Amino acid sequence: MNNKDAIKVNITASFTSNGVGDITGLVGRTQINDLVDKVYEDLYGLGYHPKGVAYTTTNPGVLVEKSLYFAYFSTSNQIFTNFLNGVTPITVAAGELALLLYDGSNWTKQVWGILPTTAYTTPLSETHIATASQQTFTLGFTPSLALLKVYVNGGRIASGYSLSGNDVIFGGEQEEGTEIIFDQF
Repeated sequence: MNNKDAIKVNITASFTSNGVGDITGLVGRTQINDLVDKVYEDLYGLGYHPKGVAYTTTNPGVLVEKSLYFAYFSTSNQIFTNFLNGVTPITVAAGELALLLYDGSNWTKQVWGILPTTAYTTPLSETHIATASQQTFTLGFTPSLALLKVYVNGGRIASGYSLSGNDVIFGGEQEEGTEIIFDQF
């Protein structure tokens, strides 16, 4: 699988329908997959080499070729202190789908689209350690099935649980000592 297809597979796996009329999984996947196609057609053909996803803490190091990073989508402004245009760090505004491009001497930002930030909530995360044969975990927030990601002992699971109010209920009991992380974005 080439880099383009791998990115598209990850995008498709990351979007799910939310059922409340916001950006649905199908619409979001289609828009971002179209973006990936355009990036590869327009920029890769011009000699830019994709390096991955840029986070505010990403350090691209010393580059000797035209490079690009996909900016991490966020609901708040993000300042990329290691991606400089001259001496000025690149800022990606809330909701922007942006590319950070390196031309051999400076970084620039190219905005490829803007997603509404009102459809998203503040990220929430809680870690729980299962007690003896625990099946139900009560969270300090009301989770959304479409937005909740569950990790059991470091591995993400996509099914096998349901929601009831602030409770996450597993189909089977979790062994004592099992670490479960609940993330909602």
